[in-house]
Amino acid sequence: IKPIIGSEVHIAPVICNADWYKSLGVEPPELLAFHLTLLAQDDRGYKSLIKVVSNGYENLVNDMPIVDPNIFKKHVDGLLAMSACLLGELGNLLILRQQINSEQLKCEHDSPVEFVEKAIESWLDWYVSTFSQDNAFVELIDNNLAPQKKILPELAAIAQKANIKRVATADAHYLAPSDRDAHA
Repeated sequence: IKPIIGSEVHIAPVICNADWYKSLGVEPPELLAFHLTLLAQDDRGYKSLIKVVSNGYENLVNDMPIVDPNIFKKHVDGLLAMSACLLGELGNLLILRQQINSEQLKCEHDSPVEFVEKAIESWLDWYVSTFSQDNAFVELIDNNLAPQKKILPELAAIAQKANIKRVATADAHYLAPSDRDAHA
């Protein structure tokens, strides 16, 4: 058995900061941080992971460790990155795009959908340039939750279009399937 050491961290916004949300006419989330899953490939990755997680604890927001995305400029060696669940920045952008398609927003952009699509492209550019084409993965999660099912085809299409590898995962925050809704 070879253990895989990693962490799902909360990362400060790469694209979707408070002003970005307000420009869309949308209230930003209360805690403006997104999930990102990191795995150590080797000893270098383990050392990078320690630096990243420590950075989060140096940047507490409401007792929540928030990683500064700039930490990856120095500490990315040996890390694999996965785009995370619905609470990742990519998942958030996809859900927001769906909401925009179904609602009329009063915002400062002529085409809010195009604005969000450009944000998705910008996030993907950051993601691949930060972690490399070989070490960046789009996470495909299906825990039988409606929001996941809605964005799953979009995630797969985005990964294919951007030539980013896909990885199928599942949240394991509970022991029995009957506990799922309490964690949704």
